Amino acid sequence: MNCSNCGASLPPGATACPRCGTLTPSYFTNSAASPNEPTYASSMPSTEYGSQPYDPYSVTPPPPPPPPLMLPPQRRDNRNKVGIIVGGLLLLILVGAGVFAIVSHISSTNQTAKASPTTQATTHTVITPTSSNTEPNPYPPDSGTLALNDPLSDNSKGYAWEEGQPYSGTTCAFTGGAYDVSITQQGIAPCAETSTDFSNFAFQVQMTLIKGSAGGIIFRINGPKYYYCYIHQDGSYGCSLYVDATSTPRVLVSGSSSAIKTGPKQSNLIAVVANSNNIKLYANGQLITSMSDNSYSHGAIGLVAEDDSSPAEAVFSNAKVWTI
Repeated sequence: MNCSNCGASLPPGATACPRCGTLTPSYFTNSAASPNEPTYASSMPSTEYGSQPYDPYSVTPPPPPPPPLMLPPQRRDNRNKVGIIVGGLLLLILVGAGVFAIVSHISSTNQTAKASPTTQATTHTVITPTSSNTEPNPYPPDSGTLALNDPLSDNSKGYAWEEGQPYSGTTCAFTGGAYDVSITQQGIAPCAETSTDFSNFAFQVQMTLIKGSAGGIIFRINGPKYYYCYIHQDGSYGCSLYVDATSTPRVLVSGSSSAIKTGPKQSNLIAVVANSNNIKLYANGQLITSMSDNSYSHGAIGLVAEDDSSPAEAVFSNAKVWTI
């Protein structure tokens, strides 16, 4: 007898096909089941002969889930980090440069302040004219640059004119917008401008002789050594050489001139031009005398009131010096 399902030859008394497992008529005879009941071969998987019989309670485990999708790690974009670092470095550089500039400026200011003289100059000092000091030298043929321009109303110009009583009986003071020089004993009262040292120059000043015999200009001052040029109320003039504080000065030149305004409280514009060994004296813009002497070549300048026999007082204003 053959299997009704796969046609395989059935052994005698077999209740199921050894190949496909389909139940045979012997199975229904032995189990009293109706031979017309349908078999369940359609629900049983076919098996090859000799393989393991079908186990309806055996459950094939489901296949394992696929492994999770592993994406390649994303590479961080370091460009933002680099930009932040570079920006920070630039900021530090700018801050450092600003601090350095501030420190340098403060240091430079302090050095300038330290270098500024606080005492009277004892060596050659040249005052540099400003851009407004363009007034030409009015005493030809010498040219020159205006180096001192002081109305003599006070000491605010920084020229350090003497004040107080530098010598016995002498008073130097700014009074009424002018520089007042007076002396109460016989002799001369020199009041010097102590911040400059001139060699070749033209020096002019307006002088009013209030009382006394004479007044004038001293120049190329080095201690007690200097030149002194003066005018008297009577129209006479002169220049002398002082060599120390006790010796009689040596008269270099003397005379009289109609260019000098005579009488008390008359204002005269007096000037001295010293260029090397040549010295010229002017009154009110007119040359009244000249001389030659090589005793002194440079020094400070000053103003004088002279007492020959009675107290003297002279008032000065508008001092100007042109360097030649």
